[in-house]
Amino acid sequence: MTMESVLPPSQEDQTGSSSQKQTHRENLRNVQNAITTEFSALIADAERLLKGSSSSSSEQMDEARGRLTDTLARARETLKAQQSMVYDQSRAAVQTTEEYVIEHPLKSVGIAAGIGFVVGLLFTRR
Repeated sequence: MTMESVLPPSQEDQTGSSSQKQTHRENLRNVQNAITTEFSALIADAERLLKGSSSSSSEQMDEARGRLTDTLARARETLKAQQSMVYDQSRAAVQTTEEYVIEHPLKSVGIAAGIGFVVGLLFTRR
């Protein structure tokens, strides 16, 4: 018997939502790490190309250009894949928000009014 099967329905929703949020955070961290790694490699290859361009033969330049082209292609593919994943996660977040607003309209209005009030206070103090 799992913990979720013992919890009442409202607590099951909160536990599921919490695990979904954790999964989204982990996926976003993975995206960030993948993008950082690809761009670090891109920068390193570009620096090697620039340093080697002044004193190297055309064979070395062709090799450096090839590495840079490969790195750019990998970075492009990584960005496309990660963009798709982030888009899917953002759509899921929008859907979850819409469901919450539909299920709890008065709370949603209260939260929006509270945020508007605080923002209004912050802007009038300037």
